[in-house]
Amino acid sequence: MEAQYNEEVVNSPVKGRFPWVGTIIFAVVLLLIGSFAWRVWHYYHGIQNGTLTADTVFAASKPSTEAAIAALASKAKGSGALATTDDPFEGNPQSALTIVEFGDFGCPYTKNESYVMHALAVKFPKQIKLIYRDFPLDDLHPGATLAADAGNCANQQGKFWEYSDAVFAEGDLTADGLTAVAQEIGLNMDQYATCLADPATDEEVQTDLADGVAAGVKGTPTFFINGEKIEGAIPFDIFTQIVTAFNP
Repeated sequence: MEAQYNEEVVNSPVKGRFPWVGTIIFAVVLLLIGSFAWRVWHYYHGIQNGTLTADTVFAASKPSTEAAIAALASKAKGSGALATTDDPFEGNPQSALTIVEFGDFGCPYTKNESYVMHALAVKFPKQIKLIYRDFPLDDLHPGATLAADAGNCANQQGKFWEYSDAVFAEGDLTADGLTAVAQEIGLNMDQYATCLADPATDEEVQTDLADGVAAGVKGTPTFFINGEKIEGAIPFDIFTQIVTAFNP
């Protein structure tokens, strides 16, 4: 029966008239498999580095991503427990608009967003309070936790933002690289070393990380605008719209 079936296929009219059909079908199948594999890789990579979220995947179905972000932020009612008082901040402590950022010193997107945060603080010094919290992902960015620990030590001496700028500029998250940054920005090195050796320093970082996980943070940067979560980098002009909406 099998031999007969194979013979019928070989001698079929379709096979005889269109010998290239099988080749085309095979090529199409390969193309579909390749496309699927690329999409899987693309989504996995995006999720890992924090640039791909449900909002970005389905952005095409929305009238405007910018409008969606502004609308989401406009619904924010309160800053919630994520707005801590012991983490680095810029702006007005009494502002009605609090933006909490979870970032990673090894993340290029957090680096780019740091410039946006500084620009916002300069443009809206009285309208916003910007808080930075640590979300180090050492599996993706080796040394991120150590950099976060060192950042807390810089904050202890009132120089977190100088430290942040220098670390992002240098990009060296090794112990030697971070020590060089501490010296560069003029930290008291004895106090810096004591701080790094203190278990409470890393406990603070781990608290930030745990709070972020509990709040649904999966990648960096992730923002909480008066408690409303927005994932991924946000352009300066969109942040400007959000701030203006809170301060008409």
